[in-house]
Amino acid sequence: MFLVLGRLALALALGFVLSGVSLIAPSGYTARRAAAQEPCIHFPETGHRVCHGFRAYWEQFGGLALFGYPLTDEFVDPETRIVTQWFERARFEWHPGGYPERHDVLLGLLGRELVAAWESTDPSFPSGPFIPVGPDPGCLHFAETGHNLCGGFRAYWERFGGLAVFGYPISEEFREVNLDDGQEYVVQYFERARFEWHPGAWPERYDVLLGRLGHTLLEARTAEPAISFETSPFWTSTLTAGLQVVVRRGPFPIPQADVLFRIVEGPNQHLAWRLAGRTDDWGGLWLQYTGARAGLDRVEACVDVDRNGRCDAGEPRASAEVWLGLEVEWAAQPGWTLLLGQDATVTVRLVLGGKPFAGVQLLVNGLDPEPTPPTVVTTDTSGHVTLRAPSPAHPPIGSSRVIVLCLDWNRDVECDLALEPRQLLWVSEVQIGTWLPSGTADVVGGEYAASFSVSGVAGLPVRLVVTGANAQARTAVTDSFGTVELRYRGERGGTDLITACVDLNRNDACDANEPIAGPLAHHWVTGAQLSLAGPAVDGDAATGWQPGNASPAFQATATLEPALDPAAVAPRLFIELVDDTASARVAGGEQVVRWFSGVPLDIFVLHGGPGDRLRVRVWLDSDASGWLFPDGDDLLLEREVTLTG
Repeated sequence: MFLVLGRLALALALGFVLSGVSLIAPSGYTARRAAAQEPCIHFPETGHRVCHGFRAYWEQFGGLALFGYPLTDEFVDPETRIVTQWFERARFEWHPGGYPERHDVLLGLLGRELVAAWESTDPSFPSGPFIPVGPDPGCLHFAETGHNLCGGFRAYWERFGGLAVFGYPISEEFREVNLDDGQEYVVQYFERARFEWHPGAWPERYDVLLGRLGHTLLEARTAEPAISFETSPFWTSTLTAGLQVVVRRGPFPIPQADVLFRIVEGPNQHLAWRLAGRTDDWGGLWLQYTGARAGLDRVEACVDVDRNGRCDAGEPRASAEVWLGLEVEWAAQPGWTLLLGQDATVTVRLVLGGKPFAGVQLLVNGLDPEPTPPTVVTTDTSGHVTLRAPSPAHPPIGSSRVIVLCLDWNRDVECDLALEPRQLLWVSEVQIGTWLPSGTADVVGGEYAASFSVSGVAGLPVRLVVTGANAQARTAVTDSFGTVELRYRGERGGTDLITACVDLNRNDACDANEPIAGPLAHHWVTGAQLSLAGPAVDGDAATGWQPGNASPAFQATATLEPALDPAAVAPRLFIELVDDTASARVAGGEQVVRWFSGVPLDIFVLHGGPGDRLRVRVWLDSDASGWLFPDGDDLLLEREVTLTG
């Protein structure tokens, strides 16, 4: 969906300035040759009239349906010096001698002007529909702009004005929200118009209405500039405040406007105006200042229209209050995610400037399942308030409740400053799982940590059971993120199987109906043995060998100690060949290969002969990653090999 509201910074992009534009009819108005049969017509709907050639054009080439009501009388545009009149859907321009058969009236390129400003100033500009495309079967394609005109839009264009009134299409059809009514329509932009499809609204005109581009552009030209603060909430835990300021003319932000600010009240009062900066292409400015003390400041901002460094009478202003050094600390027991039927106790602590903020009235919404008036509470001497959130009785699965805390500084029982909200979530069932792989390994004496997650639910007991070489059991409680960790040191070699269950009935046992995860296999090794066999290492000259990939020079077999549980996921080893005066590779041309304990590997010597050396290293794949990480994996043994034969 593309928003018309996205056409920001339009006023300045079209050359409009902060000062207003006179819309008074020019003194040379009577110089136009007006016939007696061309009197003016007055429109009480807008309080303006259409006269002479403009009236003749308006009546002959479209009238109210195409051009809408007049929004101004005739006037000389101060920038173009052309006699001009604005209508809801068009801008009439008088070009003497330029187009006699059409009363010397040309229509302004409102569609192009609007799109050009939109594209150059708004990051949300939907460029796709405006990119030239090839011909579409069944449509009228315009090579001049690279766009198609189809269906009802084509029929309307051809019947009610064509090129002279609407110009070429400058987009394809797409969906857009109309600024006037907030509804989404299929639209297409032309040089002088925007077509909108309103199904059923006007069948005899193909249900096509024209967008009020004249109204949109003129509003940017005539509205008074205004400034507003758009950051919410206005509080920060530091002494540096950042506030978003936007300068607009009507609905359109104004770029390159000078913004001044000052602190009119509060612990950081500074009454002299200071330059905050200039607005960006979207009329925005991030106003930032650092105070010396924590507390409530009232900040005033002003648009320095004449750029004289001070805020004069009549220049637009806005003010906002901001808390500096205000910290909000939340805690919930048993946690922010709970089982249905479990109530939560929420504690909030306010700190101002590093000290407890006592005696502050707060409003709390969302504690109860049903809509109720806000709960009024006051922080104690330590800055705390304690709140109770009862569990919903019969909520849907995944029911949640957002608790909104407001600082009611003026004690009017209204939410003037909404602090950071927090969400409580109730679940109907829990599951336990782990992201750790099975088959990890460590050398005896190391430490292993097994982590499990329980549906994000805090405060639940989890029974952790280790069977095998280092058998043990313990119960732990999930933290605020719903996780629990078993950390222990391997004292004996062998294989441990680790199982975790949610101990819902809290009997320190894993029962049949309780969620369970595992088992995870973790191996503890004390070392390894490496055996080498083959013509390059057995010293038998009768079984000679040649360097190269034709046949293995020897075999290497590593065996872990102690023997591990064959039913568990087996740990893997890495063999690493390190070149010295000889160079060698495993099958496949690798220097490092992962393989299992007890499996022989063929080693090929690529360069070298009797008396040359290389080294063989055996690593333990500790994290079962399949990749050798010398900083994380354990080196079990290293042997220097001297080639024989």
